[in-house]
Amino acid sequence: MAPLEPSAPQRRAWRLAYLLTGLNSEAASRLAMQTARPGGGGGGGADLARLDRQVVLAARLWSRSGKAIRGAAADQSHEPLRSGDSPAASLLRAVLALPRQALEVWVLTRLDELGELHVARAMDCSKTAAKAHLRRAEAVLSESKVQTPGALAELRAALDSVDPAPWITAAAERRRKVRRRKAAMGALAVVALGLAGAALAGQFL
Repeated sequence: MAPLEPSAPQRRAWRLAYLLTGLNSEAASRLAMQTARPGGGGGGGADLARLDRQVVLAARLWSRSGKAIRGAAADQSHEPLRSGDSPAASLLRAVLALPRQALEVWVLTRLDELGELHVARAMDCSKTAAKAHLRRAEAVLSESKVQTPGALAELRAALDSVDPAPWITAAAERRRKVRRRKAAMGALAVVALGLAGAALAGQFL
């Protein structure tokens, strides 16, 4: 059976999770599959804010789980951007080093250019709190002098060029294998119980 093409919500969820997990492609794939349907359209603004909120909260849980080694499974094609000397690379490194909520609000506001209400809903906080986190992020980036219009445009273009389909497809295949293995083990357990029951019944004949 041919793998399904990732849906628009899955692609959106993967891109956001990719940034919130420090470019961890495998973690982003798992979070995208947890939070977005494999089929269906992208929905309206409220649906997108709800999806972003699910991704943000899932990424927070992931970051506290002990599995959050930033960049441990980074897409190798992005290594030049992560470690290079370009303005986009410098901006990306500074952004990924931000505290969790400062990172979230910067990605949603500056990179994705979303409105205040959407960002507050996605972060599960008030608009006032989101603005405060954004001020902190901007202060750090301003001090390091890495946030310029050119660097932001270059970073946005580089991230848009990353295709999440291979990662999401691979994660979906791993999930299918696990389900098939569990189903097979369940079937074997049923057969074993049946044989044991038959043997026990035979003792009383």
